[in-house]
Amino acid sequence: MRKVKKKKLDATKKDKTGELVIKHTCPASMGIVSFLFILTIIFVVAKITGYLDWDWWVVFSPLWGPPAVCCSACSVLIFVILIVIMIIVFVIGATDIKDRIVD
Repeated sequence: MRKVKKKKLDATKKDKTGELVIKHTCPASMGIVSFLFILTIIFVVAKITGYLDWDWWVVFSPLWGPPAVCCSACSVLIFVILIVIMIIVFVIGATDIKDRIVD
């Protein structure tokens, strides 16, 4: 009976020159991007063949998904940071005013 060597599952490998090559894998995001790309191709083919009577900006709308999510997340993050800064300034400002009144 032949022994089978088990390979280590490693994210790094060496190429022919011996240099270290790092593989980047992110299956969840690649699946979403692939789906949106395929959906866009389907819409373009349907528009060209005449099955869809949509404007071109609607045909390419699946490609807006990732940038729209990124912009939305950044906007929310900036909004939360500004709210926190405003609260901190208000609290510090309120204590400074109380200190000035007491003095």
